[in-house]
Order: sequence, then C-alpha cells, then structure tokens
Amino acid sequence: MEHAIIREKHIKKWNRAWKLDLIETENPRWVDLAVDLGFEPL
Repeated sequence: MEHAIIREKHIKKWNRAWKLDLIETENPRWVDLAVDLGFEPL
C-alpha cells in the first residue's frame, strides 16, 4: 500500500502527456480497470 501511495504522488507531478503515454502503454484499449474491482463503470 505504501508503495502505491508513493507511486501515485510521483505520477501526479507528471504533465498530462506523460500520464496519457503511461495509460496508452499499460492499457491501450482504455479498459475501465475499476470494473474488475467491483465498481460501476463511469
């Protein structure tokens, strides 16, 4: 959990283009990953 919080704080400092590149690399189809955790899709 601590590692995830540190990673989130680090990514929040990135500019938007870098964040979008990370998403495109890790989840190119933009699948809503929250659904797998039991949350309703947006």
